[in-house]
Amino acid sequence: MSFKDNLANFAVGLVNGGYSDKEISSYKLCLIFSLLCEDGDLFLGKPFSSLVLENKADALLFSVRLYDFFAVLLYGL
Repeated sequence: MSFKDNLANFAVGLVNGGYSDKEISSYKLCLIFSLLCEDGDLFLGKPFSSLVLENKADALLFSVRLYDFFAVLLYGL
């Protein structure tokens, strides 16, 4: 499955979860930003990849941690 397909499936999952178009756009922007930062070594220690790998078995925990990660990126919380 291609990255584009995975991103589309991610967006469909968010729509089904009741997220607005603006929230979905923000999530996708943060996702792409995180991947580019890791690829360009702007994130020390690959925190986004670690988040995904450490929480892939528990979807609920992953969702919460992903939200927290993106909140830091967007709002500096």
